[in-house]
Amino acid sequence: MQYVLDFGIPSPLVIVHDRLTAHYGRDWPVSVRSDPIDHLVFAMTSSRTLGKVSVDAFCKLRAAFQPWDLMIKAPYEEVHTCIQNITYADTYANFIPAALRLIKEKEGRLSLDFLEEWTVPKAQAWLEMLPGVGPKISAYVLNTSRLHMPALIVDTHHWRVARHLGLITRETPFEKAASCFERQIPNTWTAKDREDHHFMIKQIGLDFCKDGHLRCPSCPLRNDCAYGKTTIAN
Repeated sequence: MQYVLDFGIPSPLVIVHDRLTAHYGRDWPVSVRSDPIDHLVFAMTSSRTLGKVSVDAFCKLRAAFQPWDLMIKAPYEEVHTCIQNITYADTYANFIPAALRLIKEKEGRLSLDFLEEWTVPKAQAWLEMLPGVGPKISAYVLNTSRLHMPALIVDTHHWRVARHLGLITRETPFEKAASCFERQIPNTWTAKDREDHHFMIKQIGLDFCKDGHLRCPSCPLRNDCAYGKTTIAN
């Protein structure tokens, strides 16, 4: 299916999305649509961390602190022991309990279900007031939890690939990338479209566009990538 902008011309991002769909197909795993608090805690353990390490950390937290209210007043050392192998363990051992505490203080209970009634920009802005929560984590919570809202998750793979493709400039900082992509996404895209796009861009980054290990000649986006065309020509 081809998505188009209002004036009938597909954006570069949509062209890339269609190329990737043709290459990878549509059989992407469906996220487990569980409690947004679960997704928040997991996302906070996964920053710059390998998937299996963050899953292990999350499982340890869930085993030690259920319900999650128990973590709000937990000693730093107990939280740190559970997540000590993630990249920013020292920081997130403070941030995760602080974020949960702030949610409960503001809402009277530990729940993010109220965000379902809000617009995506408003919900993301609220989440990003929490300690340790930026655009990637806020989008992950909204898109992959049972809220399933149309937020686009942008990680470092997405940022790297997009800079090579020219979807954003080489100077665009990671923190500004998501807003640049949003301007290229048609209103017809659903939450699932955005989730699939995230999975596909991340996969192309892992398969063909890794730092120091570029595989431009075999990349399915080589004809749409100025950087790849230059590399192949040289």
